[in-house]
Amino acid sequence: MVEAIDEPFLAALLVGKAAQANERGITLTSQIAPDAQAGSLNPVDLVTIIGNLLDNAFDEAAGSEESRVLLVVRRATGGNGTAQLEIVVEDSGNGLPDSEKAKVFEVGYSTKTSAEGTGAGRGFGLALVRQAVQRFAGTVEVTDTEDGGARFMVRLPYSAATVGAPGPDRSDSRAAGHRRRPPVSVIRVLVVEDDPVAADAHAEYVRRLDGFELAGVARSGAELAVFLQPAGEAPGRADPVVDLMLLDMNLPDAHGLDIIRRVRGLGLPLDIIAITAVRDLQVVRSAISSGIVQYLIKPFTYSAFREKLGAYRDFRQSLVEQATATTQAEVDQAFASLRPATAATLPKGLSAETLRAVSRLLKTLREPTSAIEVSEALSMSRVTARRYLEYLADQQSVLRTPRYGTRGRPEFEYSWARNSADR
Repeated sequence: MVEAIDEPFLAALLVGKAAQANERGITLTSQIAPDAQAGSLNPVDLVTIIGNLLDNAFDEAAGSEESRVLLVVRRATGGNGTAQLEIVVEDSGNGLPDSEKAKVFEVGYSTKTSAEGTGAGRGFGLALVRQAVQRFAGTVEVTDTEDGGARFMVRLPYSAATVGAPGPDRSDSRAAGHRRRPPVSVIRVLVVEDDPVAADAHAEYVRRLDGFELAGVARSGAELAVFLQPAGEAPGRADPVVDLMLLDMNLPDAHGLDIIRRVRGLGLPLDIIAITAVRDLQVVRSAISSGIVQYLIKPFTYSAFREKLGAYRDFRQSLVEQATATTQAEVDQAFASLRPATAATLPKGLSAETLRAVSRLLKTLREPTSAIEVSEALSMSRVTARRYLEYLADQQSVLRTPRYGTRGRPEFEYSWARNSADR
């Protein structure tokens, strides 16, 4: 039924969601009425609404016996006689208690935890749905299906001046309402960071770099949602074009992985660099598979920040500033520029080979160890062992804790900072 959609963004969305449902073993049934056209409605907001409702339904249906989702898009008449577009999404999940039906549209509220095991709540997509519906002066509600699942109903009134009229000219449409971009030599950066000190530092770092311009700072998922609104529809804010997002993975009301998926689902033409203290290997893998271009672990120096963004600038110039066609050599060069073959700079007196030896030893130990024990195991002086252990502790690669019960000066013991993937 995709051919019934006159809007390319929506057609592409439904093709992608059908593939996603198939991969997850979910039966997606789409019923698109021939007269259910976008008309005067902003197609980007429709993508936000339908895409996030389907994502939510997939999550609920995936754990059910039938694994079924239904999408209905139809034209209807409201109570006051005005034409409206109705969007219905049903799932075969367990439904929602009455006490939670209004809360699910709040930013940061969720009935489930992140699938990645981080424990961070999701609670981002349905909030975007409500924001988009409100921009249309529409309504959204959730009820129960006959089988006990959830039914989301969205009603969007058409503009009276354009009812029955053909849709607007999309010949120069841009995903997510982005206006015509400035010259690609200037890269607009959005900093997404909840810690005020880190946010200010990252913003200042961006200002120092040639070829980069600060587009804004968002300190929560709610503030980020404002930046994701279509151009000209965010009250009190001049809508900037964003080319690059520097994303902290742990925000107070949303997890970075969920934000990445929502951004990709919205079709926003921006790149993402994760700048975070999260070291969990499963999160890193999920972030990479979701399409981030770099992963920078806190804490880091300005020189490390400059190197990462400089590599991204080279990558962007290699591809974005090309003509419409490219070659294999140019593609290889672009990806190589993202990951230059330069080792991280170590403090004076430390060698990469010895650092790897100390790291390997700590990874094999199941109990904390001391500098003396490391020095004996690797045949080095205690002072040298302590220098490497302290460096790894400062990098948050190892945990440093006091060792009690020994005579003389207080002693520290060290253990590798294991995550779920190491156990």
